[in-house]
Amino acid sequence: GGLVPDDVIVAMVLSETEGNNCEHLLLDGFPRTLGQAETLGKNMAVDLVLNLAVPTEEIVQRAAGRWMHPASGRTYAYDYNPPKEEGKD
Repeated sequence: GGLVPDDVIVAMVLSETEGNNCEHLLLDGFPRTLGQAETLGKNMAVDLVLNLAVPTEEIVQRAAGRWMHPASGRTYAYDYNPPKEEGKD
């Protein structure tokens, strides 16, 4: 909400979902503001909303344990999905 106006973000999301003949849609990390949520609700039916309250410390810990192998694009998490050999894909 602070970097790009809500109406621009909502328009982008709606543009991406237009024409998708899907019965259900999961929007991960969106909407982020009340304005985005209100505009989204005016433009599409919203059946369910989940708000996961995760402590900042947990988010930082999870992000710090991630590693991506640039050549393959595979992502690892050292605490639960480590590469077979540390530092290698």
